[in-house]
Amino acid sequence: MIMRPIAVCALLLVMGACVASDPMGSVQLTHASTPTLLVTNTTCDPGPCVPLEIRGFAPKFTVPGQPAWGLVRLGSVDSAFACLRFPASWTLTVSGPSDTMAITWSVDDPISLSAVTSRFEVLGSSGEFVPSTSRGWSVAFPSRAGAGEAALARSSACGE
Repeated sequence: MIMRPIAVCALLLVMGACVASDPMGSVQLTHASTPTLLVTNTTCDPGPCVPLEIRGFAPKFTVPGQPAWGLVRLGSVDSAFACLRFPASWTLTVSGPSDTMAITWSVDDPISLSAVTSRFEVLGSSGEFVPSTSRGWSVAFPSRAGAGEAALARSSACGE
């Protein structure tokens, strides 16, 4: 049962004995037909554009007793619009003194998105959704922090 290794590792994490690998930056596009995300960078109106890093929070990566490793990097947006593709999967590996466990997120699992500036200012976040339920998604993040939730909607695939 998977809960037992998580519980054991969570206890060990609290004691500092487990190490979790961070999936930020370990994205590999392994499937060309995964859903796309059209990102609107509203900081560009009226300009200049503030570069954004689009991050996802995968609840599946939440391990009790550990910081929010659920954060994964989807891509960067340096202009008014960008088309990003969800990877087929991300894997988080949790290693302890006697056990290693891998947790894999796929496009069939829930995720929520946020846009972060180079100053680590979060401009907005989306609600939770499952990417595989549409060929494409579009999202517009607010132009400043505290301006509301990101507008997420199903759409046709971008970049095709």
